[in-house]
Amino acid sequence: MSLTPSQQKLVSTSVIIAVIIASMGCVIVYDETRSDDQGSNSVYNILARVNSEGSGIYMNNDIYKDLVDKDGNPVSDSIPDRNGVNFYKVNADGTKYVDADCKDAWGGLICGTPGNTSIQHVQMKEMVEKMGLSFILYETGSSLSSSSVYYINTIVNYDKAMNSESNNGVQLDIGILWEPQFSYIVDDPSTETFKSLGLTNDFFPGHTCCVLGGYTSYISSHSEATERFLAAYVKTVQWVQNANNPMTTEMDPLNPGKTVYETLVSTCAQSTGLDENVIKDALSSIAYTYGDDDGNGSTDLHLLKKDISGIVTSNSSNLKYSMEDLGFQNSIQFANRFVDESYLMNAIALDGSSLTGSYRITVAAISGDIHQIALQVGLARGIFAEYGVNVSVAYQSNGAGVAVALQNGSAQFGFLGAPPATITAVNGQLITV
Repeated sequence: MSLTPSQQKLVSTSVIIAVIIASMGCVIVYDETRSDDQGSNSVYNILARVNSEGSGIYMNNDIYKDLVDKDGNPVSDSIPDRNGVNFYKVNADGTKYVDADCKDAWGGLICGTPGNTSIQHVQMKEMVEKMGLSFILYETGSSLSSSSVYYINTIVNYDKAMNSESNNGVQLDIGILWEPQFSYIVDDPSTETFKSLGLTNDFFPGHTCCVLGGYTSYISSHSEATERFLAAYVKTVQWVQNANNPMTTEMDPLNPGKTVYETLVSTCAQSTGLDENVIKDALSSIAYTYGDDDGNGSTDLHLLKKDISGIVTSNSSNLKYSMEDLGFQNSIQFANRFVDESYLMNAIALDGSSLTGSYRITVAAISGDIHQIALQVGLARGIFAEYGVNVSVAYQSNGAGVAVALQNGSAQFGFLGAPPATITAVNGQLITV
């Protein structure tokens, strides 16, 4: 039986998605007939920023013991070392980096990440490959080579990181995880198993972290609901930005006797179940936002588009398709199509006082993660209700779960990392001309 060209394309797409499922460990639902109002086949778009920075790298206390380098010279006490080699180098501005000189410190380690499609996994993979090492999935009982770093991709919270029994008896050497899980891991006085190697801020200063995605089929047909949701989101982020200051004396009228910072800490603690001291450490390393901050008062997403273009360029080895394969001339054109700032710009100008009617939406978010705490703040303070938006939250264990919810339409909006959102969109042919 011969197939029509459209049938051949559908079969090809099915094979592609099967390959992605096998490599990413998650289900991707793709409908090539879905189109946005700009004429492209699109499943989801990026609508806003969420935060920059906000994760950390933790290290087992037992894996570095050497105090001298291979020539017998003392190694800096301020930088952890292994096999006589420092784990990282320091720039003049205090930021950190790794290169081929660091590989002997890292080779043969077992690393925990929260999933192949998470921003943390992408960042760790980039660091490992910069040293000339391979980043390989760990299999129980396999021998470890000094030419590789081995990852376990199911470490989504502090319990997974600190309990070797949950990893088939394997104790992690190193790992990377979002806040506040990271702060709990390195602050826990009961075990003192891990210490901080550094924040992702240190190794990737100012990096784009999480973004807010929208299910294209929904946002294109429900622009008012989308703009209301984003307007409420902007208002909650502004509240968080103002409240995230431990020195503030501003009192919270909704919580008598508490400052706005104390309310923010309490909201984070209730959302995660973690100690407030851990939350305070975590909040100090996260920069909350919704649009660009270019120093000139801009709140559009032109810098985010640049970042997305850069993610495509820097992750070329992880991409199954070129920009030309997707119908774009270059990564900039792709980013301009993938990031749709029009809804955010309308939302910022929206006056919520005259709105009538209401909408029900579902938002996918990662459990135990305070990157998207503005969502919880907006719900707790009734801000979404002010804009006539009734929000249900679909909690996921990691960004892959959020991506699935966005791609199959079970959630209209979702919080996920910018790199995995971009890589998934390219590898799944989710944004094409």
